[in-house]
Amino acid sequence: ISGELAPGDRVKIVPIAESLQVSQAPVREAIQCLVTSGYLEQHPNVGVKVKAFTKQDIREICHVRKLLEADSLGSVTPEDGRRLADVLDGHLKGIIEAVEAQSFTAYALHDTRFPPSLVEASGNAKMLAMWDSLLIPRLVVMTIRELGVTMDTLIPLHVPIVARLREGDVGGAVAALLAHYTFLKG
Repeated sequence: ISGELAPGDRVKIVPIAESLQVSQAPVREAIQCLVTSGYLEQHPNVGVKVKAFTKQDIREICHVRKLLEADSLGSVTPEDGRRLADVLDGHLKGIIEAVEAQSFTAYALHDTRFPPSLVEASGNAKMLAMWDSLLIPRLVVMTIRELGVTMDTLIPLHVPIVARLREGDVGGAVAALLAHYTFLKG
């Protein structure tokens, strides 16, 4: 997520185990979990590499995210929207602090907590499972790099969503979310 390893970089068990001062077994297990999750790819006779997302992957995942998040957000009541605003406000504060600290890693971690809160608010476990399968943390980094924008440019995209929910204006929050994706589309 931090970008320390670039797409296509090999992931080597021994150096990781040595740097963490653990045996190779838990590192091997963790790497396998990341392969299963789609963050890493197993290449026969080569080893494990960081997965590279194409521009098409990014576009397709953003499209699915937009549909899941907008539909989920649109299904909440105004009262639930106000409660959701409190949750989102906490994530937004973390995003702002990360930008002030110029911590890309912290930004990605806080930014990836914002959207699943929208999906969780719908109470639809299947939609949340679909959202979780989209490899969002790695994609946040890729999308920002692909767009060539700065982290502080993205803060104003989150603020109106929270503001509309706080007012009980679920339709306005959905419109703000869709504007967010219009911006990301370029």
